Amino acid sequence: MNFYEIILTINLVFLFGYLLIAFKLYRSLNNLDYITEHNQPDVSIIVSLHNEEKNVNQLVECLVEQEYPKSKLEIILINDRSTDRTIELLENAGRLHENINIIRVDTLQENFTPKKYAIDSAIKQAEGEIILLTDADGRPTPKWVKTMISCFSENTGMVIGNAPYASNNFTQKLLAMEYFSHATIAAATTGLGYPMTCVGTNMAYRKKVYTEINGFGEFSNVHSGDDDLFLQRVRENTNWEIRYATDKESHVKNASPNTLKQFVNQRLRYASKGFKYPMNVILSLTVYYLFNVTLFLLAILSLLNNALFILFLIILIIKGFADFCLMKKSSKALNTKIPFMLFPIVNILHIPYVIYFGLMGNIKKYKWAGVNH
Repeated sequence: MNFYEIILTINLVFLFGYLLIAFKLYRSLNNLDYITEHNQPDVSIIVSLHNEEKNVNQLVECLVEQEYPKSKLEIILINDRSTDRTIELLENAGRLHENINIIRVDTLQENFTPKKYAIDSAIKQAEGEIILLTDADGRPTPKWVKTMISCFSENTGMVIGNAPYASNNFTQKLLAMEYFSHATIAAATTGLGYPMTCVGTNMAYRKKVYTEINGFGEFSNVHSGDDDLFLQRVRENTNWEIRYATDKESHVKNASPNTLKQFVNQRLRYASKGFKYPMNVILSLTVYYLFNVTLFLLAILSLLNNALFILFLIILIIKGFADFCLMKKSSKALNTKIPFMLFPIVNILHIPYVIYFGLMGNIKKYKWAGVNH
């Protein structure tokens, strides 16, 4: 076999495995329908803010307008070492709304990354049975708390949800589709009973779960991962059920990166946690990475061989069709509108995207909250 044939053979093997997994994920989305619970436990919303003066007022407005009994809803806003007007705006909100509590974090804690220390400090003071988290730039619907809480049965320890990007222009629509692929994997793997990822912009868990597993545990000093690495700890160390909220009212609108630099730093941060996952997840991610590498090599080699170019197009179309079907069903299951007219563009760009961030996320430094990591 020559080099062309070796790459093609490897790629076809990966493609076959990829299609089997895509089909399994497609079917698993049928498992996300839950019986709605009507309990109204005490809830503590927790948000950590670092230099977020531009977001404070809109965030507070969204949180105080929640359609949930105010006597059962506590809002904890943490000023994490801000140097702008964040604390001033937070204290003003605390004076206006009696169920808003302000926590100031002025120092760093050894063996804790800043955001995780801020969240940990708030959870220890929280009075709610359920901890509900979002980010400063998250914009939940008025029924967010009510809808997320309705997913908790007596056996449910954690509920994760969708945080779609706002998509007003061409670039934002591309980013929205790419970001929704993360939600698709989160929802589909939850349907399989093995949730692999989630977003800190929209997640909830019982305070007793956090206490039971000693919070962030061995990941306390890992930058990022207050969401998916914590999810991993719940999945691996407890018997609690994890659910994915599908109702549109559970969505938390999320701001997409404003610049290319911000986007790159964010995705490098996401990818930097790759080797913190269990071995079976690492192996799965590695195989997916190699599939994209061989697909990219096939694209380069096909420029020199017309027959190979046709085969490459066929493989790309088959993969794209599988991805399209999966995301189409996911968008319906999660009640999220996605600009599928842009799917062909995203499908092609996704190959170099996976290769670059999969590699550089583990060797290149990124900037987060103004600090290099």
